[in-house]
Amino acid sequence: IVASDIPSHQEVLKNNHNAILVPCDDVSRWSEAINNLLADKTLRIKMGKNAKGAYYSEFTPQLRVERILENIVL
Repeated sequence: IVASDIPSHQEVLKNNHNAILVPCDDVSRWSEAINNLLADKTLRIKMGKNAKGAYYSEFTPQLRVERILENIVL
């Protein structure tokens, strides 16, 4: 994942762990990030596994529903 380095993305994505975060208005950094991923299969695999692990441990629809229900005061 290459994504804009904005606060809402930073809540979910960790730079150089499960994504590469770059300034939204810096075309050269976007290009560099994409080219680095294209050139480095090991990095792509590592970051993909990290992203998949984060999704299944924190962000599945079921987990989101459970968190919402935990915060509903009855």
